[in-house]
Amino acid sequence: MSDRFYNVLKSNDGKNILNITKNNKSVYLGSKYNTNRDIQFFLDSLGNIGSEDIIIVFGLGCGEHLYELINKLGENNRILVFEPDNNVINLFSKLEIARIILNDHRFKIYYFANEHNIESIFSSNIFDYELSSIIFSHYANYDQVYSKKFLDFISQFKDFLRKLHISKNTNLAFSKIWFDAFLRNIRIMSKGTPVDELKDKYLNKPAIIVSAGPSLKKNIHLLKKAQEKFIIITGGRTLKALTDLGVTPHFVCVIDPVEKTYRLVEESLECNAPL
Repeated sequence: MSDRFYNVLKSNDGKNILNITKNNKSVYLGSKYNTNRDIQFFLDSLGNIGSEDIIIVFGLGCGEHLYELINKLGENNRILVFEPDNNVINLFSKLEIARIILNDHRFKIYYFANEHNIESIFSSNIFDYELSSIIFSHYANYDQVYSKKFLDFISQFKDFLRKLHISKNTNLAFSKIWFDAFLRNIRIMSKGTPVDELKDKYLNKPAIIVSAGPSLKKNIHLLKKAQEKFIIITGGRTLKALTDLGVTPHFVCVIDPVEKTYRLVEESLECNAPL
């Protein structure tokens, strides 16, 4: 693989700019003649930044655009910067401007490679109720210099936004049901087992998760002998089959508070296992 050479130079208008040379071909991350124009174009692409907005940026460069962005930010803004070239991150970290940006709690910088799945990064930084607060832009000519990685990033970003939309719609659809269920069950919940009482109670004890399937009838009888040696965890669909056999699970797990879910456990409401 051909070597690449990276140099931080000064643009004609006095800004730091990165030059990359490969196979005797030179490319700049931005305009070597007018970096200020690149910065202004980037800032304009963000539009009016709200006080709670989350800004996704593809392209770190020398960080000049991020430094100028600071003047437009409020205390609660968050900026997630994705850089597709680790060498660029290393060079940036040595610049004086990096100290200012890296010490600013609003900025997070991530390395993005083609094989990376960035959903976990997005999920830990963005929640479904913040969907309307997301702003995205790329810096200068990053979409051309790193075209394959840029398209891969866009694809993963779209997938995440799609899932976020689904999550938000689900929460909206179920919010009234969840609230009503909570109010109706407050008296029962007050008599329940606080989860902190279970900490380390079953330390180093193996568990069996019982789920519905064609093999369950063949093996369910074995659980009666195993219930003293294992933690038995079940969903609502298999609860009655266990209690009919004389097996009391340690935990019953149910997620959706809907009529169909209730019907699955309706005949086993006297079961003493924590829900």
